[in-house]
Amino acid sequence: MAITFQKQPLNFFNVNEPAIFEWTSDADLGVNVNDLVADLELKSLYTDRRYVIKNILPNFGTGVFRVDIQRYIKSLMMDNFEYRFESPNQAFTIEAFSIGVDVRPENYINTLGDAFVFDSGYVLDETFIFAEFSPSDELVNLGFFPQIGISPLSENVRLQKDPTKITILAPRYVEFAEGFNQTISVFAGALATTSKVLSVEGITSVIPAGLGVRLAPITEEQINAMYLPALITTSLNNGDIPVYGISYKASDCEDTLQFRFYTSYAGYSYFYTPKEALTAARNKTDAINNDFYNQQEGRSTEVQRSVDYAEGLALSGNKALELQDLFKELLRSPKVEVLLPRGFTECKVRGQMNVRKLDFEYSLNVDISNVEQMGL
Repeated sequence: MAITFQKQPLNFFNVNEPAIFEWTSDADLGVNVNDLVADLELKSLYTDRRYVIKNILPNFGTGVFRVDIQRYIKSLMMDNFEYRFESPNQAFTIEAFSIGVDVRPENYINTLGDAFVFDSGYVLDETFIFAEFSPSDELVNLGFFPQIGISPLSENVRLQKDPTKITILAPRYVEFAEGFNQTISVFAGALATTSKVLSVEGITSVIPAGLGVRLAPITEEQINAMYLPALITTSLNNGDIPVYGISYKASDCEDTLQFRFYTSYAGYSYFYTPKEALTAARNKTDAINNDFYNQQEGRSTEVQRSVDYAEGLALSGNKALELQDLFKELLRSPKVEVLLPRGFTECKVRGQMNVRKLDFEYSLNVDISNVEQMGL
């Protein structure tokens, strides 16, 4: 059976955007083309995640099968439905999938398997179920790499990554500061069966072995070599997508804040700024009715049930013009965390930037809240 694909996604595509497959079959299965159905299998080459989209109907007039795999593959890749920096799933923010297709008569009898249940307990709609038999077509494409991210409309289309090389997942210019634990995300694919090397001006650190996205540590010696923008390379470097490191230069006696955030490159980056004045606020207070006493007892007519407490930071400063893309990534990140004495804490961030000729001004308002604390 020959399957001809007329439309398919790029090798690297974002799971937050449509990923459409269209194909036809030249097989004569003894029935009208409109009585055919197709199954499409998505199978991860890095994990045991697998999904079969069952009973895809062809277009009545053209006989072309069409399916958008976006929501299926997004569900597979985000089976905890959360962006977590410390989760083992961060290794699979870019994941390799094979695509298999099977075309068969609609009345073909097959046996259906169990519904897919995610690790978090979420059950996918049971109208989409596993098949015990994988699609049998010989044409199986092994070259699709969906990634968790977005494609910003304000920027040029990005170069496709090369699965035979190690690509650093970051804007062209990234920022690091002394005194903090820092990593940089690299897409090693299936290349890191053994540990590889990350290098800055000849100073190396080890990229851990493993599949998918790896977190390579950035050392103090490497940061010291980034006084001017320094090219960051790997032992299997992808020179088509260069990344430069810039060291953050703190003022004397400055208390520096570290932010970490998820980027549209399917990796994690950092942003540093001086810590300015801290504000604290008591916000919404809920109360219950306590008007059950005689007035002469002098009791309040309300008793507090819960209160919202928030701390805020108003931050501002100037950055080198090269770091403007990094700041934009922070503003559009689905999750931002700030390093506090107790550790990284998710926060609400509002910010803006003003690009000038040689640098840009930025401001950030950070809210850290305890919602409904002291509840009764």
